[in-house]
Amino acid sequence: MKFITSAKELTIVLDRKEQIAALKAKIAVKKSDIVSLTWHKVFSDWRKWQVRLPGASIPRRLIAGSYLTDKGWDFLYLRHPVGFRKPKVADVAVIELKKHTRYERVVISMSKTDFDYLEKWHKNRVKK
Repeated sequence: MKFITSAKELTIVLDRKEQIAALKAKIAVKKSDIVSLTWHKVFSDWRKWQVRLPGASIPRRLIAGSYLTDKGWDFLYLRHPVGFRKPKVADVAVIELKKHTRYERVVISMSKTDFDYLEKWHKNRVKK
C-alpha cells in the first residue's frame, strides 16, 4: 500500500494482492474532506452493524473492502484481526471524512511511521 500526498489530496494506492482482496485499486480523499486522522494502537471501534459489499474477510488474516454500516460506507483494510464478532486489530489509522463521494470513514492497518507522515501532511492545512 502506498500513500501519495499532494497539497490538496491523499491517494491510497493498493498493490495487486490488496486490490484483489478489497476489490478496489485506490481511494482519493481531498484534504478538506478529512475531519480527523487518529491512531489506534488497538482498534475496536466497530459500528453497530456492517455488511461487506464487496470485499474479503479471512479470519486472523484480513478484513478488506467496502462495508455498509449504520452510519454510511466505510472502507477497511485491516491485517491480522484477533477475534470473530468484534475483532481487535493492532496499529490502525482511522480517517473520518465529510462530503466524500462514498466513504464516511477509511480504516487502515499501517505503521506508526506512515501515520506520522500522514498526520504531518494533514496538519499543513490547505491555503485558500
